[in-house]
Amino acid sequence: MSSSSFYFKTRFFFVVECIKAKSKQKRFPGFSYTINGQIVEDERIKEIIISIYENSNPNDPTFYFKSVIDKKLFVVFKNQLGIIVNHKKICRLRKELGVVRAYKNHFKHAKKRPNNQEIDALNGFREGNIKFISTTKDGFSPYWILLIRQLFLHR
Repeated sequence: MSSSSFYFKTRFFFVVECIKAKSKQKRFPGFSYTINGQIVEDERIKEIIISIYENSNPNDPTFYFKSVIDKKLFVVFKNQLGIIVNHKKICRLRKELGVVRAYKNHFKHAKKRPNNQEIDALNGFREGNIKFISTTKDGFSPYWILLIRQLFLHR
């Protein structure tokens, strides 16, 4: 007898509870805990998230919390508010509230040249880069260098 059929039969005949349909439970409990062990409802966490996103005063230190990701917002909740919330729950609550920004696609090759350039002579297309360089005298000082690369047309 093969091992797969043996283990299937033993599971089937001796453990009937695994075959029965389990009652559906709520996947996410509606609360979290504080550092002291007290219960904080999800509605309170939603109110905190809304207050973070409604803050329009750039002089307030909490103004910049709206630009951090869920994992860093988890650290803010834990260190400053004393609430232990999983970053996945924060992500889910932000999606429910509609405060998540649209994702911006990041291309691998950020520098793309236009395809409609007609280069009909040598040195017909020039491309420039501006670099920020460091010097030995001043450390990292604002000296700009304009580098021009020329693309030659070989016929």
